[in-house]
Amino acid sequence: MNRSTSRLSRQPRRRFFIATTCTALFLLSGLISECLARKPPAQRLKDGEVLTWVEELPNGDRFLRATVLIHAPLKVVWDTVRVARDANLRSSRIEQQVSPRESIVQEEYHLPVIGDVKCRRQIVEYPHERIEFKMLTSDKFKALDGRWVLTPATEGIYVEFWSLVRFAGWSPPRWIFESVGKGKIEKLVRGIKNAAEPHPHSKR
Repeated sequence: MNRSTSRLSRQPRRRFFIATTCTALFLLSGLISECLARKPPAQRLKDGEVLTWVEELPNGDRFLRATVLIHAPLKVVWDTVRVARDANLRSSRIEQQVSPRESIVQEEYHLPVIGDVKCRRQIVEYPHERIEFKMLTSDKFKALDGRWVLTPATEGIYVEFWSLVRFAGWSPPRWIFESVGKGKIEKLVRGIKNAAEPHPHSKR
């Protein structure tokens, strides 16, 4: 057997080893996630986790949801939520200030695969309680709605985020979109928690 033939004979074994290793790592990561998920949600929140999931309503709408427990004053949490921005948001400007609590905004997003998206949304604030978003028009969405909800408790402030997206035309496979979406809102909510909670040497 010459050297080139020997190399070719080793390639299937290498592929098998790589495939076996990747499969084992995948199964191990799933097992670890399952073990962590066995803890009650309330305990996971107290441990500092951000919980994300998909909730389907009776009408078929599927909301991406996230919740986190923040140890900070209500006003600080509210102010932090108000200035939080989606990482894909490229620009936002107020088109009309309907009232001190309600505004119409024009927004531009850049989304992977989808590309540039323009939309107009109504934003209504209920100070220290919730913020609601409702899409009015868009060039690529049928819906881009959501809300923030703040719930004070003895252990801190629970912050919930709801997000509903419906595409007007082509859309990525739902499982891919929801998997990526949960990662994005987890990062967004985690950023709010990190920004709102006092850090060592903070005078807040």
